[in-house]
Amino acid sequence: MTDKSVIREYFTGKSVFITGATGFIGKVLVEKLLRFCTGLDTIYILIRKKKGQSAEERLETLLQSKLFSFSLDVHKVRHKLVAIDGDLSVDGIGLKESDLKLLVRDVSVIFHVAGDVKFNETIRDAVTHNLIGTKYVMQLCRQCRRLEALVHVSTAYAFCQRSDLEERIYPMKVTPEEVIHAVETMNDTQLQNYTEPLLEGRPNCYTFAKALAEHIVLKDKPVGLPVAIVRPSIVLATYEEPIAGWIDNFNGATGIALLGSLGIMRIADYDADKRVSFIPVDMTCNALITSAWHMATARPPDVQIYHLSSEPHNTPPLVDVVESFVLAQQDSPSIKVVRPHAGVPHTRPSRLRLWMTILISHLMFAYFVDAIIWLFGYKPIMVSVTQRMHNGFEMLSYFWMKEWTFHSLNTRSLMAILRRHSPYDSQHFKFDVSIVDWNLMTKNSWYGGRRYLLKEDDDNIPKAKRRLTKYVLLLSTFPY
Repeated sequence: MTDKSVIREYFTGKSVFITGATGFIGKVLVEKLLRFCTGLDTIYILIRKKKGQSAEERLETLLQSKLFSFSLDVHKVRHKLVAIDGDLSVDGIGLKESDLKLLVRDVSVIFHVAGDVKFNETIRDAVTHNLIGTKYVMQLCRQCRRLEALVHVSTAYAFCQRSDLEERIYPMKVTPEEVIHAVETMNDTQLQNYTEPLLEGRPNCYTFAKALAEHIVLKDKPVGLPVAIVRPSIVLATYEEPIAGWIDNFNGATGIALLGSLGIMRIADYDADKRVSFIPVDMTCNALITSAWHMATARPPDVQIYHLSSEPHNTPPLVDVVESFVLAQQDSPSIKVVRPHAGVPHTRPSRLRLWMTILISHLMFAYFVDAIIWLFGYKPIMVSVTQRMHNGFEMLSYFWMKEWTFHSLNTRSLMAILRRHSPYDSQHFKFDVSIVDWNLMTKNSWYGGRRYLLKEDDDNIPKAKRRLTKYVLLLSTFPY
C-alpha cells in the first residue's frame, strides 16, 4: 500500500472554517485535521466570548485539553489556528468586518458542527441555537468566494418519528421561516401551543430544530455549492484516534453508565434486548473530513446525506453493552465509588419496583449521603447529582426504548469511493461502524471515563479495589 493520501493532498494549502470547535465533536475534528492534514494552511474557529473570556483566550483553553497532547506538539501547529470572535445567534454571526473579509477571501471548506444538544431546552432556545445559526452560516456561504464544500452536522434522529429512515430530507408541516417568525413574534406560551402539534411525535425540540435546519440548508445553499449533511447517531468516546476512550463530557450514554458504575444509579427503565445505534466520535470526524474531500473534488449537484450509525445486525443488545461496561468497572473500579454496582438487569422492571427503588435507593440514599457530607462541613452534592441523573435518563429513555433502521447507501458508497482513490486514506479515515469491536469499545469507554472525566490515574486501582471490596461486605445485607 502506498502512503499517497488524496485527502491530505486536497487540504494542502487550503483554509477551513469550523463552528462548534469547542464542543466534543469539534475538538476531535480540529485535532484530526491538525494531525493528519499537515499541509493545511489555516483553521478558522468561530468562538463566542463567554464568562469573561475572549475568543482568543477560549482557544487557548481549548488547546489545553488532554486531547491535543496525545499525538500533537501544539506549539508547532498553533500558528495554523485563528480564533474568530462571533455568535451564531446574531445576524451575520456577529463577525467583525475584518474577520468577515478573512473568511470570504480564504475559506475553501466550512464545517458547521455547532449545535446545542440539550434535549430539555425550550423551542425558543432550540431554534435559536440550532436553526437560526444555520441560517446565518448559509448566508456566509453565499459570500465566500473560494468556498468548495459545506459539511453540515445534523443528527440521525432529526426525523426520529419514523422508524425506517433513508438518507433524504423528509417533508415537514412547517417551514423554517415560519418557525423563526413565530420565535421572533410570540411569547413562550403562544410558542409552545404553536409548536406542540408540529413536533409530529418527536420527543423534544432539539430533534425538531435539527430537522428544520436540514431544510434551511437544502433551501438556502448557494447554487453550485456541494453540500453534505452528516447524521451521526449517539456519539461515544474515541475508538482509536488519537487514543482509545477519550471523552470530555458526562452527557448521554457515557454519563449514565458512569453514574451506574459509581453505585449512584441502582435501577433503570430500559429494554435490555433493544439494539441502540452508536458511533465513535473519531469515526464521526473521519466521515466529516472524507465527505468534505468528496464534495469538493467530485462536486455532486445534489445535497448528499450520510447516516453514521451502527446497524441492528452488528450492534449488541443493550444488556451486553452494559455487562461489558460493568466488567471493565469491576476490573478497575473508581476510587469515587459510593456503593457497589447494582448488577445488570436482564428484564425491564415493573413500574412498582422502579418507583420504589428510585424513592428508597436513589432519593433517600442521596439525602442520607448529603446529610453526612454536611455534617463534615462540605457542600452537599448527592441530591443534585441524583436529580440530574433522573432528568438525563428521562430525556434519553425515548432512544433506549426504540429501534430504528438507518439506511446508509450513501455512506457505504463514500467508503467505496475512498478505498478506490486511496487505500491509504481508507485506513486512516475509518468510519465503517461494522468493524467496531463493541466489547472493546465499551471497555475503553469505561477506562476513558475513569481517566478523563473522573480524573483518576491507573495507580489508584489497587486502592479502589480494596475500597470496593469493603463496600461489598458492608452493604451485602442491604439490597438497595
